Amino acid sequence: MRPKFGIPIAGGLFLGFVTSAPLLAAGASTAPASTQGGTFFWYLSRTSGLVGYVLLFLSVCLGLAIKTRFLELLVPRWQNFDLHQFTALLATAFIGLHIFSLLGDHYIGFTLESLLVPLQASYKPEWVSVGIVAFYLFLIVTFSFYIRSSIGQKTWRALHYLTFAVFFMGLLHGLFAGSDTEAWAKFLYWGTAVAVTGVTGLRIWDSGSQGPAAVRPPGRRGAPSS
Repeated sequence: MRPKFGIPIAGGLFLGFVTSAPLLAAGASTAPASTQGGTFFWYLSRTSGLVGYVLLFLSVCLGLAIKTRFLELLVPRWQNFDLHQFTALLATAFIGLHIFSLLGDHYIGFTLESLLVPLQASYKPEWVSVGIVAFYLFLIVTFSFYIRSSIGQKTWRALHYLTFAVFFMGLLHGLFAGSDTEAWAKFLYWGTAVAVTGVTGLRIWDSGSQGPAAVRPPGRRGAPSS
């Protein structure tokens, strides 16, 4: 069954912005009254970056769950696959918002070039560059699905291994370029890292116990994939 862009993107953006609004409002309410107006874009970038990271984490875990028998007991494989695609598209939207909202924050003075070209930022250029490269790799991985028939199954699967690099580069970017130094933020970053490592280990163990098998994106309810 061919994926449809409109519903996942429109519905995902709506759901994502609705769920992030309380976080943004809560963050802005903690700023001094004299700076609340000027820090709107900083809080917007901060909130959307965290939401995008959590969605990336969920997408990675859902992708690993597709061929893990234990996790298939919780959610059917075809639903895992749909949710995996959905969260990846949603994460892409929020990470894009995280990047481009910084153009409205004039404290550091990010430019379009410094946000899109590695090593051009004046603020922590190495760790900002890690985030930029991770975003480009994530775009390749996410939208490679829609050209899967053109590039072939083997190439498509090989590209998906970049997801691990994207996740851990995003983790490093959040830890070292982000301004969230509170204990809860560190717990979020390290907790998700441990979770991805654990689910990956479970996937490897489960794959070994199943033996070699051809892997294809699952079709809905037994229908052949297209």
